[in-house]
This record gives sequence, C-alpha cells and structure tokens, in this order.
Amino acid sequence: QGVKSMPERNDDLNAMINKVWPVLVRRRWWIFCTFAAVSLITTIVALTMPSKYRSEATILVQTPQAPNSLVISNSTSNAMDDLDAITNQILSRTHLMAVIDEFHLYPELRNNMGANDLTTLMRNNIEVTPMAKNPERRSANAFMIAFTATEPEVAQRVADRLNYLF
Repeated sequence: QGVKSMPERNDDLNAMINKVWPVLVRRRWWIFCTFAAVSLITTIVALTMPSKYRSEATILVQTPQAPNSLVISNSTSNAMDDLDAITNQILSRTHLMAVIDEFHLYPELRNNMGANDLTTLMRNNIEVTPMAKNPERRSANAFMIAFTATEPEVAQRVADRLNYLF
C-alpha cells in the first residue's frame, strides 16, 4: 500500500517539475543576478585577502635511555613544565628581536612600531603545541612549533630558526 509503482513516482515527479519550472523561468533574472553577485563578491574577497603561509616543525623529546641502576635522575619537573620554561625563554623579547633583525621581518612596520609591539606581533604568528600521547598524564613526547608569514620562504626559514633555538 505505501509503496508506489514506478509510473506513479514519475507522474509525481513530472507534476512537481511542471509546478516549479514556470516559477524558475519567471524569476530567472533574480536567480541569475543573485548568483552573479555572490560569485563576484566571493572572487573579490578571495583576491584581496593576503596570502598566509604556515611552516611547522615537530620536535621529539626523548628521555635518556640509561638504566636507573646506573644513573639517578635529578630532574623532578615534567616535560610540560620544561616546555613552558623553554618556550618563555625562546619567545622572549631578546630572542624574537634577534630573529626579526636576522630575517628582516615586518619592514613596513618597523618605523611605526616599537620593539615590544613587533615582538607581540611575532608571538601572535608563532604557535607552540604539545603533542601529548596521553593528555591526562601531562607529559609530552613531542611538540610542534609553527610560524605564519606572508611569504612561504620566510615562514620556512623562521620556523627553521625557531626549531634550532628549541
């Protein structure tokens, strides 16, 4: 009873098309103009947005492989605390200004911004993310460092330098 045969389905579909088609034909200019306007706006926005390139490096942290019977560990901090300390040191104003000067970053902003503003801008372009196997343990075996720039070569070179500093 609830299952329609194939000819009945085709009749329903044909009836629906016969009802919708005149509306589409009558409103064709509205449909075309809306589609053209949305396409034009999307193209303009895509072409005017600045390109952003992101370079990433993954750093593996390995614990010493010496047996506990031979070497007694004197480290009481976990990997996350160590990563935080290293990150704060690397992202300090002194280190970042050295990287900014080495790679001539933000040339158009150097005359208008102070060193603190430039380093804040660079910190916003840097991302350090721990890659923990077990987030509940708060121990990371690797972390990822990324830098975003407007030129791909600059992003790669700065990410490589930051990787070297870590």
